[in-house]
Amino acid sequence: MFAFEPDPLNQAALAANLESMGLGDHATVMPYALGNASGQVPFAGTGTVTSQVTTEDTGSTVECRRLDDIEWPMTPTYIKMDIEGAEPEALAGGSELLRRHQPVLAICTYHRSEHLWQIPDLIRSIAPEYHVFLRRYAEECWEGVCYAIPKRRLRRA
Repeated sequence: MFAFEPDPLNQAALAANLESMGLGDHATVMPYALGNASGQVPFAGTGTVTSQVTTEDTGSTVECRRLDDIEWPMTPTYIKMDIEGAEPEALAGGSELLRRHQPVLAICTYHRSEHLWQIPDLIRSIAPEYHVFLRRYAEECWEGVCYAIPKRRLRRA
């Protein structure tokens, strides 16, 4: 398992949680943000779930990587993203990975209202073989997730 966490405080908490679950030897925490370009990006680190890449000068930066630029020791088969609104950029930065290997995707759509249609459209524009499903996890329309499953991995009932 690979996890990406650019916030140093959250990295430590994540590593401790993985260790407490007995997954410490089976997980690699990478200290990067994900986006559509590799390099340093402004970052608002809070040590909470609201840490995020920002367009504002926060005086703090983190290393950002494209999924396509990661040297994977094994091919990802499942990718989950809840990255505070940076999901479209991260998907674009992984377009070759998505086209070539077609991992199952679970991508949050609730950080910006337009993500509800932009994320499914982006996934299908990158790899049309994906079947796209939307699911909400709260009473209102928030907490939505876009699931994308390649046809060859889709189980029909």
